[in-house]
Amino acid sequence: MHYDQRKAKTTQRLAAYNQKEVEARGWDELDVIIVSGDAYVDHPTFGTAVIGRIIESEGFRVAIIPQPNWKDDLRDFKKLGKPKYFFGVTAGCMDSMVNHYTANKRLRSTDGYTPGGQAGFRPDYATIVYSNILKEIYPDVPVLLGGIEASLRRVTHYDYWSDKLKPSILVDSKADMLVYGMGEQPLRQILKLVKKVCRLHLSKISIRFLTLRKMSQNPKSGILFRWSVTRYVSKIKSNTHPISRS
Repeated sequence: MHYDQRKAKTTQRLAAYNQKEVEARGWDELDVIIVSGDAYVDHPTFGTAVIGRIIESEGFRVAIIPQPNWKDDLRDFKKLGKPKYFFGVTAGCMDSMVNHYTANKRLRSTDGYTPGGQAGFRPDYATIVYSNILKEIYPDVPVLLGGIEASLRRVTHYDYWSDKLKPSILVDSKADMLVYGMGEQPLRQILKLVKKVCRLHLSKISIRFLTLRKMSQNPKSGILFRWSVTRYVSKIKSNTHPISRS
């Protein structure tokens, strides 16, 4: 079924979140899989639900893996298989470290984005942990980061919890791309280009995300690429960038 045909058939049903839900829709594969540190709640206050709706509205087959277990054999990350185009990763509606700890670095006992308010259902630095797991299991599938944790850590930043300066989260996560700020429109741009590229190169399963580097940027929202960040970091390490000599 073509993108536009699937787009016309978009309904108000909940997003698929397990293999049974995927099969009930008659899908033999997924285009995009979102991994989230929050529980799945189909409400506008939960960013994952909004992003899932946007992706679906563009005619893509999307599913959500909420709060996967990162401590076992990683079966939650494997249960829906490999998406056709990319994984979307978010820590959830809060930075995972703020979600876990108070300003005095004391462990919180509750999590408002988990059923029953239970704590401990997402790791510290969730975006990095999820992305690294996906890159280990599916090294050939692009990973796209989003959410407040990725947005605030998109550039070199001071990490209060470890008392260290850290590079862009794209470096530690090994992800391919990051959408920051109010990312709905940048995401739509990505999806439209994915459709365009796929129609031109139907034999290619993975999308070359570097072709997106000419997309329009906005000071409050936009797209950041791992290739540009790693090139910048390598210049600093090799002492060829002015900042390394300041």
